[in-house]
Amino acid sequence: MEPVVLRVAMPQPENSVAPVGMKAFADYATEASDGKLGFEFFHSGTLIPVAELLPGLSSGVADIGMTITPYAPDSLPNAAWTDRWAPSQIDWGFPKASISSVMKTRFSIENDVVRSDMESENTVPLWSVDFGPYVMLCTEPAETPADLAGRSVRVGGEPHTTEVTNLGMTPSFIPGTDTYEALQRGVIDCSYQDASAAATQGLMGVAKNLILTDGSASSGAALSINKDTWDSLPAEAQEILRDATVAALTAYAQETLRLYAAMIELAQEEGVTITSSAELDELLRNNRAAQGEAAIADSPASVADPSAVVADFQAIAGEWEQLWDQNIGLERVDSADTAGVIDSLSMGPDGVDWSSYEQAVAALLEPVRQN
Repeated sequence: MEPVVLRVAMPQPENSVAPVGMKAFADYATEASDGKLGFEFFHSGTLIPVAELLPGLSSGVADIGMTITPYAPDSLPNAAWTDRWAPSQIDWGFPKASISSVMKTRFSIENDVVRSDMESENTVPLWSVDFGPYVMLCTEPAETPADLAGRSVRVGGEPHTTEVTNLGMTPSFIPGTDTYEALQRGVIDCSYQDASAAATQGLMGVAKNLILTDGSASSGAALSINKDTWDSLPAEAQEILRDATVAALTAYAQETLRLYAAMIELAQEEGVTITSSAELDELLRNNRAAQGEAAIADSPASVADPSAVVADFQAIAGEWEQLWDQNIGLERVDSADTAGVIDSLSMGPDGVDWSSYEQAVAALLEPVRQN
């Protein structure tokens, strides 16, 4: 093939977790193709504004970019529906839920319902971006559901809107860049976010109470490639890009664990009170299960057999659980043990055998390597 340069549109800054994974993806593909696959990066929405990510990628403004389902639920109804119930199908907690984006990656590539949804927008999924479990930062102490009831909380969308509502809280849709000021001025009482936001947005300067909740992971984000671009590549180049996903997911997982450790370290430096709550987590899990059942029953007309889609997801989750047990083996700490939870989150990337992890990721993705 003639050398090509693929334009990559990222909504985040270069040092954010998804761009770190995408850099590993590009490095692998460039080396494996002897330089015939090149990449030009555009970070912080400089090529495509965040709100226009899907149409920009669909039209070919970028060759590769992030698709975020909550920004385009009408264009991606099947994917949006899946994101509503998927968190209820796994009860893994940290660290398994935090570094298992490979499962959603396999599902989005293999499942016809989700893949056809993406292809209708002229895109092909490459690898998924999940980040969680979500944690709560509040300006006042809280340890139980009763403590949180009635408080206002910043959320970015589903499934977290329903999740905090079920806790008796009032969700508020505030841009992430405005969260610090909203907490400082008392417009909101809490912020519900991933560890990356907690560690990098300065929120602990005004919110001195960190609750290590077992909240749902963020969902609905993936790195995808324009379908016209994908179809123009020879089969060998497509295989290289599929293989590059293993490098991307591994780097993404490493950076994810680093950010959880950074969150804990920053909280300790800032004098933030850190708690966990078995009672709160049990309620979150129960609500998540009920929310999932309701979402499955409320499938879009475009999904002919909802139960088959859910069964497909469950089967892939089961495969990943087996690979996890064989290769990684880390399990979450009981949230009644706050010190143990803190130690677990503080382990960082050093707590994982990454060679074994990479082997597990490659094994789960093998069935879709040439898809």
